[in-house]
Amino acid sequence: GMHEELRVWHEDGSLRTVEVVSRNLLDNPAVQGIVSNFRDITLRKEAEEELRKAHDELERRVEERTSELTEANRALRESEARFRDLANLLPQIVFEIDKRGNFVFANRAVLEATGYDQTDVDRGVKAFDTLVPEDRARATQNMKRVMSGERFAGNEYTMVRKDGTTFPVIVYSSPIFENGKPTGIRGIAIDITELKEAQEALERE
Repeated sequence: GMHEELRVWHEDGSLRTVEVVSRNLLDNPAVQGIVSNFRDITLRKEAEEELRKAHDELERRVEERTSELTEANRALRESEARFRDLANLLPQIVFEIDKRGNFVFANRAVLEATGYDQTDVDRGVKAFDTLVPEDRARATQNMKRVMSGERFAGNEYTMVRKDGTTFPVIVYSSPIFENGKPTGIRGIAIDITELKEAQEALERE
């Protein structure tokens, strides 16, 4: 049998696609001819074309989104690297902690000031472990308050090093938001040992 598609003009002036299926029945004594079935498949062809267009458009959009995301991720990684580099240059303790008090980020000064190393942080030394036990409940409360949007001038705490020695700090922090929800806090802690010593010296005079 033969199978072909023809473009034919309809009497209404539109161009139609017709599928012609012909079968040679010359040998069939009852027919002795070629039988052709004509079927208008314009709508099917149009639907196929629409589908192909939609598919191409979808692929193009997926490609665009993928390259946009790749670009955004690269920019984010770059700005994260910049943030880390900058944070590591600062002499102050710079930290990010999640709701549970785990360090999400700790700059070099955190390690230098507390005597912990990166493996301790990776092993899960919590931010509150770096505070004297009597300050931990208050720090937890203050963290909740910061995350709920309360503003503080700064909170004073006593930090404790890995070797058990302590030093006074003042902490400034603000909430970290992800998709509009507070997920933790980021901040800096300033060693106020010298400030305290100067204050005490003034009080002694």
